[in-house]
Amino acid sequence: MERLDVEGEFWTAENPSRRVSGTLTFDEKTGGRLSLIGSFDSFPPASRSSESGNYRRIFGHAESGPYTLEDSFQTRWLMGSHGGREVLRVGKIIKGAELTSTGQFAVGHLSVRLDGLVYWANRSGIQDRSAGHSPAFTVESLPSERIDTAWGRLELGQTWSQTGDHRAEVRVTQDFVFSLVFDQLTPFKDAVEIASDLQDLVSIATDSTAGFRQVSFRHPELFQLVDDDPIPISGEVFVQWIARSCEDSRTSRRRMLFTIDDLGGMPGVQRWLETAQKHRSALGRVMAMRYLPSAFSEDRAGNRFMALEGFHKDRSAGPGQFTYVKRLLALANLAGDPFVRLVGDVDAWCKRIRSARNDIAHHNGRRLYEQEGNLYYLGESAYFLFVICMLRDSGAPEVVFEKIEKSGVYGWLRSELAATIPRQT
Repeated sequence: MERLDVEGEFWTAENPSRRVSGTLTFDEKTGGRLSLIGSFDSFPPASRSSESGNYRRIFGHAESGPYTLEDSFQTRWLMGSHGGREVLRVGKIIKGAELTSTGQFAVGHLSVRLDGLVYWANRSGIQDRSAGHSPAFTVESLPSERIDTAWGRLELGQTWSQTGDHRAEVRVTQDFVFSLVFDQLTPFKDAVEIASDLQDLVSIATDSTAGFRQVSFRHPELFQLVDDDPIPISGEVFVQWIARSCEDSRTSRRRMLFTIDDLGGMPGVQRWLETAQKHRSALGRVMAMRYLPSAFSEDRAGNRFMALEGFHKDRSAGPGQFTYVKRLLALANLAGDPFVRLVGDVDAWCKRIRSARNDIAHHNGRRLYEQEGNLYYLGESAYFLFVICMLRDSGAPEVVFEKIEKSGVYGWLRSELAATIPRQT
């Protein structure tokens, strides 16, 4: 996401007459921060009630327009000769809107730009028609692709940007964006849950972190008048997301497991969203570890082992007793031949996973550290079992599993597991 660094005046919803100058900043690593030249409260922290210093909603105005800040809290109080200076951590920055409604932040339309989406979409309006030494390019706008959902409509659309002086150079860049159009105002947190399910899908398919590069929205309070007619305009949201891409998005093209067309286009995406909604807790646990590259091997593997158990419980609601190994065997059966060929001996793999899971649960750290490499490979195989089962549940075409199995990362993991788990002969 882009950085923010703006100066302006800010005030709270409770005390709009007390306006304080300050600087609002944001970047992906440190999040949002509001440094005030003064404070919203005349009294230092020691003399205030326990609720002071926490602000659900702050408004601001800078040269770039209005801002709404949500879920802010005080992190520092600097006492000076002319009074205190307050520093706040800001949970959510809403750029371009001063939302006066007292309820929770809700949207009617949410658009997300994802790292790697332009490659996963696997379509282009830019055509190279050069011949010999004569360069020639054509640029075409592609129609948006839409599909109806239970909550409204999902769209995949193309966007353009153009730079250059039109003399020495002209640079045309295309991108793709997912847009969620809701039938009614939807709480922002619920809209982001759906967007995160899309993010997880693109991250899995590209074998990369599909970080949010931009999150924009529309709201009934956000419009401009043109000839006395209200025209909707978009605002932008800045949040320190867990999933942040640390690499060039072009790596997504090289590491691609499958594309949207392999999945069956927008109907395939819709089926994924329906499956993700059913298994959101387990999916979130698995992907959170993927989005934290510095996570310890035992944390990464442990979360995946537990997610597999949770996934099976979600699918097997009703009477019946299952041991952990029986749950793994059932999931391996759902995944089918691609997973069997990955691990070789499924029974042996299930027992190794159970043993590693118990070690992690009972904090038998010595064995874990002695076998950290093996634990990493077991954790990666658990990740692929979860992914394949999710895709099976969402009715993905067989070509998706064929491409996963032919990928370089899958082949590498198969060879590493061969040295860890004996193969059946």
